Amino acid sequence: MIPLNLYINNANDKQLKHIINDYGSAIDELININIFPGDMLTKIFDVTRQNRVVFYDYDEIISMNSPVFRKITNAKYEKDEMASEPWYYLGPNDVFPEEFKFFMFFDRKNRQIFNQHYKKLLDVNYWQTIQDNLRQGNAKDYYPYKPEDRMS
Repeated sequence: MIPLNLYINNANDKQLKHIINDYGSAIDELININIFPGDMLTKIFDVTRQNRVVFYDYDEIISMNSPVFRKITNAKYEKDEMASEPWYYLGPNDVFPEEFKFFMFFDRKNRQIFNQHYKKLLDVNYWQTIQDNLRQGNAKDYYPYKPEDRMS
């Protein structure tokens, strides 16, 4: 396996598009089966020989009912944005999906590829909807193989 961050550094455009979309898919699948990965840095994911992205850092996973997904409130004063401490309340389980964009991809081209299909992962409403679905018992099923490749 190759760490995703290293794979991305050496990938051509076609490989980048595929692997960044698979990274978004991996996160989306995890959260929809009630697993919050905690750390979503690309160095925490690997690329298999089959060019699939897998998550391997299990020490930070928690169920999706634990995080409190919130939107960062606007600062009242411009100086608040420059302060060393946040101007908004920060609870112990608070997660701000809009901040994911700052550590997922530093390269603009990679961010654009990600945003084409997985910008929803930066939206607090999407995460809250997933939590609501899971509370209602609506976890999704994912299969590693296409229907035509499965044994029936």
